[in-house]
Amino acid sequence: MKIQNLLILCFLFLITSCSQNTVYSRFDTLDESHQWAQTNTKSYDFTIDDEAAHYNVLFKFSHVYGYPMTSVPLHFSFKNPDGKTEDFTFDLALKDLEGQELGDCVGDICDLDSVVKENLKLSKGKYTVTVSHRYDGPYLPNVLGVGLEITKSEP
Repeated sequence: MKIQNLLILCFLFLITSCSQNTVYSRFDTLDESHQWAQTNTKSYDFTIDDEAAHYNVLFKFSHVYGYPMTSVPLHFSFKNPDGKTEDFTFDLALKDLEGQELGDCVGDICDLDSVVKENLKLSKGKYTVTVSHRYDGPYLPNVLGVGLEITKSEP
């Protein structure tokens, strides 16, 4: 019984310590067609309160196992509290050079968290990040959902 209590306590500590670095996290599940339309730009608003810290921006991508592409071209727009916007593209790698999935796959679902920006110094205020894909077609197939997570960088 004491070992079980110790394991539960360790698990709770692990969950709490991991979530302390998360500043913002949102995941948008797509409808049952599992198609991310090119016109469906995702928008994420978050606020930074601690400008002494550094931050990482992670893009979350969930898809059906056996995705037909090795990468997905993404477009990000990062608006800071001053109203200035930085636009950039990011090639989201889904498979390694041998064709193996880079995400964590269970059954026929794969979840991938990819660092888009690392160790950013952000000033206090509200930020808006928009994300869209640049796939050459009206939609990306077999996408279950997408999201954004902002975490504090480890010193």
